[in-house]
Amino acid sequence: MQSFSVFCIESFSFDITTLTASFAYSFDHKVHFHEQIDFSCPKFIPLPSLDPLVLDNLLFHLSLAIGISYYKLFPTAEIHIFS
Repeated sequence: MQSFSVFCIESFSFDITTLTASFAYSFDHKVHFHEQIDFSCPKFIPLPSLDPLVLDNLLFHLSLAIGISYYKLFPTAEIHIFS
């Protein structure tokens, strides 16, 4: 089993035109992976009308929640959050 020393929650971004959120993670800054969520479903709150600070806060916390699942693959002694 592979082992790593650091799990990194590297960044998140949101494309207001496509309503897509992107999240970047890595182990030891060597093994990189990304997650994308499409919020264009008509049942969602109209995201363009949200306050940018609220949207940023939501995406930050969502990046943490998503990151937990990846962290569980190879638990590390350290977690770095760069968002």
